[in-house]
Amino acid sequence: MKFSIEKFKIAELLSQADSVIEQKTFSLVFSNLLLEAENDKIIISATDSVTFFKAYDNANVMEIGKTLVNAKKLFDIVRSVPDTLLYFETNENNELLIFSENHSFEFELKTMDYTEYNISFDISFENSFEIDAHYFKEMIHKTIFSASDEIDKQFSTAGIMIEKKDQNINIVATDKKRLAVCRKFEELPDLISIIPKKMMNIILKVRSSDEKFKISLTEKKFSIEIGSIQYMSHLLEPKFPNYRTLIQDTFEYSSIIEKDLFNQNLKMISSMFSTEDTILIKMEKNLMTISNLETDIGRGKVHFDIDYDKEPVEFAVSYKNIADFTRVIDCSSFKLCFNNPQKAIFFMPFEEKKDYNYIFITVPVKI
Repeated sequence: MKFSIEKFKIAELLSQADSVIEQKTFSLVFSNLLLEAENDKIIISATDSVTFFKAYDNANVMEIGKTLVNAKKLFDIVRSVPDTLLYFETNENNELLIFSENHSFEFELKTMDYTEYNISFDISFENSFEIDAHYFKEMIHKTIFSASDEIDKQFSTAGIMIEKKDQNINIVATDKKRLAVCRKFEELPDLISIIPKKMMNIILKVRSSDEKFKISLTEKKFSIEIGSIQYMSHLLEPKFPNYRTLIQDTFEYSSIIEKDLFNQNLKMISSMFSTEDTILIKMEKNLMTISNLETDIGRGKVHFDIDYDKEPVEFAVSYKNIADFTRVIDCSSFKLCFNNPQKAIFFMPFEEKKDYNYIFITVPVKI
């Protein structure tokens, strides 16, 4: 195998592949990537056994071939060299040679025989459809923080659920204490897929100017094509809480709150506790009070005006849950609604013009 390519091109491919590759793994192959040269392009493939990556870019291919090479070492070498045309060549000693045109630098990187590993990097796009790239990433961004970081024995809450009906999707995430939903339809879906959180985080980080992503959802796999990059992920078990039973359309109590004013006061009171602590929210006529539970450090409270005309109510919620919600919305005001403040508190953007509805629900903290 022998080819040449500009540094910035292969550096970008390696940067994207790095998000998939496991640095600590039980198998050497999962810390390596497959480097191929064929038909005036190079292809880089990688996997951690659950998520698969494949991408290409144009190159001057002088001799076709393929090899397995340590991903981290290759990435480190490419990042360290000057911005210039790079040459790659394999030799009879199972080494990948990396050098410049004038040989001002040369590296010999040990490789592995790819034929020893029975791994397919073919990514299929069965029954694929296109989706607006901006909205898809936005829907992930507004829900992924609610997914669990821990494995649940009952439900696959360590993943993000995508519901599909025709060409529309809903995205839902929960850790059973909070729930975030972006939905374009209310009917029951034709297909449900639960995608690992890692895969969704990768999509958020992909740099792309493409207006559309191509997506394929089957009962076992999720595939996405972003320009010249393809990803595929195995799905989690299709076990997810029935979030539809929690959704409510009418509320006895509601208030429209200015986001910047709320965040300003939330930031002030946060000086009294850690981000994992609980805050008390009291609502009375045209006034909201936020305070922290008294600790060894002390207690603080802040007051500010809101639009509210019902009887006084008070409830406790996780500071982090509320801060995460206000962080991901991009509107100037939001609605805080509930029927029973001891069961579920609803947060929704106010007058946000989107192709989907966004709802965030948090369970009050018992104190």
